[in-house]
Amino acid sequence: MAAAGSNFTVNAGWWSPALPFAFWIGPLYRQIVDLGDLEHSRWTPPPPGQQEQRLSTHYADLAEPWRAGRYQPMRWTRAQVEAAAESTLTRVPAR
Repeated sequence: MAAAGSNFTVNAGWWSPALPFAFWIGPLYRQIVDLGDLEHSRWTPPPPGQQEQRLSTHYADLAEPWRAGRYQPMRWTRAQVEAAAESTLTRVPAR
């Protein structure tokens, strides 16, 4: 049976090596934008989490909220981003 979607499309489709004959399809990225008041806008990132490093605590932290349809607030200003930041990474070019 044909199935549309891949890991890189809006109608995402994916499979697990542990279940090679199972295939899941669903929206990968979701957002609700309130154009009248951007601070009320919400989004949910693609699972499993914000970090693709398996040893990170953020590797799978957003899988459950995504599955349950819970949305995260969108940050629109630098002040909002800095207030919500857990840490900061500064990259300095080589001289």
